[in-house]
Parts: sequence; C-alpha cells; structure tokens
Amino acid sequence: MAVRFPEGPRYDLGLIELVFLAGLAGAFWVLDRRARPVGFFFGLYGVVYGGFRIWLDTLHIQPMRFYGGAVGVAVGILGWLSCAMLLRNKRLSLDEEYPSENGTGG
Repeated sequence: MAVRFPEGPRYDLGLIELVFLAGLAGAFWVLDRRARPVGFFFGLYGVVYGGFRIWLDTLHIQPMRFYGGAVGVAVGILGWLSCAMLLRNKRLSLDEEYPSENGTGG
C-alpha cells in the first residue's frame, strides 16, 4: 500500500482509507440484517471512523494543520463527539413520553 517517491516509498493514504471504508461498508451491511435502534449506524460510524482518522493522521509526513492542530485529529474528535451527542439524545428521548398515533396523547 505504498507509492514510490524519489525519497523512498510512502503510504498511499487514500488507498488505505478506501480499503477501510469498503470494509466498514461491508460490516454495516452485515450488521443491517437485524433491526437496530435509530442512529445506531451514525454513532458507530462516528466512533470507528473517528478513531481511524486519528490513527491515519500518524502516517502523514507533514499533516495538514489548522490553528496549530492536525486536521485528522480534529475530524476524529468530531466523530467521537457525534457519538456522545447521539447517546445523550437517546437518553433524553427515553425520558420523554411520545403521543399515540391518533394524536390524543398518552
């Protein structure tokens, strides 16, 4: 999974990400055979892809910087935060009462 450069081989990060996302799509396809709660795949994607992006950023020779921080790490942290928000919203929704389908409540 490397590309030849005059200085020597380097990882092809795009190819690594493509292989990872193909595997993740396959895993989601297998997991989708059973009913899952709303937001399950969004939360799982945020955690798994967030961790992957943080790891992938360690392979950069010169990672992109934004306000002094690596962009890949920021994307990873946002992925983890999305999962935290999803869990918080799920906990809040369990505490609420939903109206019945006919609109009369309770």
